[in-house]
Formats: sequence, structure tokens, C-alpha cells
Amino acid sequence: SYIKENNIDVEKRTKEIGANWLAIEDKFIKKVEEIFGIKYPKETIEVFSTTNGRCTYNIEGGYFFVDIQRGNTNITIMHELLHFYTWQVFYKELERKGLSKLRYNDIKESLTELLNLEFSDLMSGVEDKGYDQHQDMRKRIKEIWLKNKDIKALVNSLIICATQSA
Repeated sequence: SYIKENNIDVEKRTKEIGANWLAIEDKFIKKVEEIFGIKYPKETIEVFSTTNGRCTYNIEGGYFFVDIQRGNTNITIMHELLHFYTWQVFYKELERKGLSKLRYNDIKESLTELLNLEFSDLMSGVEDKGYDQHQDMRKRIKEIWLKNKDIKALVNSLIICATQSA
């Protein structure tokens, strides 16, 4: 009833989202794979449409949601995919180092600052602002990244900061 009441044409909007993503997908994937140093191992990641403003995901299940009412859904897609790459490259290592799930989440969410630094040309003038509680870490990411674009060194620095503030 919500879709009907709000005149949302799900099929049309889903096609628009797909077309918009296809226009930047190759460029995004190439650059994110360069940054993380991997080709993502899962052949297919599924994207589901939702009317919920909170776009959840399941990395192991290989899917995430995109709010079909949001204007620039490419930002959501890039944001969620950045989480997938972060998990693939760093999750097990961070877990082995004893980083709590909360601290891992802080790092994972803060790393989306990289969208602003490396993918602004794909974001149509919109910025990934992140959550209020991650603003200090996002500033740190920006400072470190602009000096040395090495994702492993960056994450190692964030681990040190996260464990000191724990």
C-alpha cells in the first residue's frame, strides 16, 4: 500500500537505478580493486530495492538493499560495496588482532570517507558524510590518505587509534 500511496513505479525506478550504476560500474570497480589490491571473489552481488531509508547488507550472503526513493543511488551502491571490500581484505585480520566488532564497525563505516577522496567524480556532487560518531576518524583517514594512498597502512593506523581509544 505504501508503494501505491506514494506513486512509486518500482519497475521503472529499478531500471533507472540499474542504468545509472552501469554508467559508472567499470570505473568504480577498477579503482576500488586497485585500492584494495584484490578482485572481489564473489562473482555476483545482488542488490534489492527497498523503500526503507536504511540500506542493510549481508556480506556473506552477497547482497544489499538500495532505497528506490533516494536520488543518487550510486552513492549507496558504492558505499555498500566499499564495506564488502573492507570486509574481504581486513575483517579476519582485524578479528585475529582482537579488535571488537564495534571497533571494526567504526573503521568500516569511517573508510567510506574514501568515496569522497577517490570517487568524487562518480558522485554527482554529493558527499558521503558518514555518521556523527565517526567524524574524527574520517578526518584522520583523510589526512593519512592524502599523504600516503596505502590502504593497509591506513587501516593499521586506524587499528592503533581504535585500540588506544577503547
